[in-house]
Amino acid sequence: MADAISGQAPAAIRPHGAAAWVNVADPGDIVAIPQPLTERFNKVTTDVRTGIGAFPFHKAAGYLANRETADAVTRCMG
Repeated sequence: MADAISGQAPAAIRPHGAAAWVNVADPGDIVAIPQPLTERFNKVTTDVRTGIGAFPFHKAAGYLANRETADAVTRCMG
């Protein structure tokens, strides 16, 4: 909402000590809209789109059980 009013994307704050900010989102997850976050927040390193299933959307278990999430976490952990 703030960026709609101001006309610009808000500045994102990456947690201290975090080397990367990876956003994993299901394109059908209505809570995860808008995507990609790299276009809206300048501190997002990578956007990963993946399917977690139609129901229940936006549940952590769906994302945590997903291969793309595991791969993104593995890449960030080095």
